Amino acid sequence: MNTINICCEKCLTNDALDTLLYIHKHHHCFYKSVAILGYEDVIQESFKILCTELYNNDIDFTIDYLDFDLDDYHDEYGLVMSIVDGELLISIEKARCKDDNYKLFDLDYIYISDECTFELINKQGLNNLEVDVFTLEDE
Repeated sequence: MNTINICCEKCLTNDALDTLLYIHKHHHCFYKSVAILGYEDVIQESFKILCTELYNNDIDFTIDYLDFDLDDYHDEYGLVMSIVDGELLISIEKARCKDDNYKLFDLDYIYISDECTFELINKQGLNNLEVDVFTLEDE
């Protein structure tokens, strides 16, 4: 698990998308995926930036799953970008299950905010070798 500094949500989102495209280009497997894990403000901003970047670059995508509720203030979420059979899928899901345990995001690469709970960070780090814990410098 690495610790990195990222200047803003736009750089974070672009880096995550570039990582997904790199994995897609260099690893020939059915399913490729990258996630950004963070609190709702980071995920909301990253989602807006991602949709804008994809639209501006004429990249088709599908919203696969959306579980995002701003009434659940200060929850942790995962913004998951996947490529399945050449199609880009985007999902947002809560990081915590209904039983109050954190989900394991079993993906190719994970960016996780240093503001997330230790339990969530630790669960991802113990089960996934490709995890970067990021600090946003603009905060």
